[in-house]
Amino acid sequence: MPKSLPDTIAFLLSVAMATFASVLLILLFGFIWQNEVAAKQRALTFKNIGTPFNISLSLIAASFIGLYVCFAIAIQQAYDILDAALVSLFIQLCLGTIQFCYVFHSWQRSKFIIKRSAPLLHPIFGILIVASPVLFYAPVLTQLIMWFCTSCHQNQAAVDGLQFVTPGIAGVSCAVFDSLFLWCFTRYIHSKNLDEGAQLNEEHPEFLTISFYGQITCITCYVAIAVYIVGVSVPVLAPVRNLMIVIANSFLMAGFLSLCGLKRALFLLGEEQGRRNSATLKRSIERAGRALSASSGSSASNSSR
Repeated sequence: MPKSLPDTIAFLLSVAMATFASVLLILLFGFIWQNEVAAKQRALTFKNIGTPFNISLSLIAASFIGLYVCFAIAIQQAYDILDAALVSLFIQLCLGTIQFCYVFHSWQRSKFIIKRSAPLLHPIFGILIVASPVLFYAPVLTQLIMWFCTSCHQNQAAVDGLQFVTPGIAGVSCAVFDSLFLWCFTRYIHSKNLDEGAQLNEEHPEFLTISFYGQITCITCYVAIAVYIVGVSVPVLAPVRNLMIVIANSFLMAGFLSLCGLKRALFLLGEEQGRRNSATLKRSIERAGRALSASSGSSASNSSR
């Protein structure tokens, strides 16, 4: 176990969060199997389950598992399991994957509304999404530079800049992307007047659901960034830096949990809408049947006369 109390807490929290992420990944796979394969009597193929949302959520969960396992190794300094440079590299690789998949998921859920509400911004956002991996995986490049450039380690300021500044920039960029998408999405909803808004809520209740969960994930992202920046930039907090970094990423985990909640909420909305459509169709058939019976009875009466 680590020697200091904060590092011990950070280690235990990392182990707990890795376990939690594993459980979430299993539950996600179970949800996809039950509701998108078995319930619809589909074959278990990548074509049937490999949607952008399923892929991004699965990669985020798997990356969180890898991230917290690497955190635990780094805090424990169990470098007989994995080299220290590789641990740092894997941490940044997992973080970059989480951030990119999160932004990609946000883009997928918002792009059609953005095309309506901000048609000029839509192609610009599309280009930025394609180019965004360069930004999110830049910390991986800095870790490679530190790995091969031994002279960098002689300058502590350069080391801190490479280790902490570039991940911070990537995290802020992730939050900015999500904020812009959410702004365009909510702008579309609030651009309607009250009557149109009520009609919109009836026809597309999923819009408000997406907006609600989007606000939660956006807030958790900003809180994670704030905790991270405070943890790595305030000198007096140096003894608890590892704990602050783990806590910051735990807020990112809360954002991922919100994305999973959004998937379940949209599924339930779809089920409810399906039941309503079935009930409406049934009533329409019954009314048509009664009208046909009444018409037949009237025709028979006129014939007898």
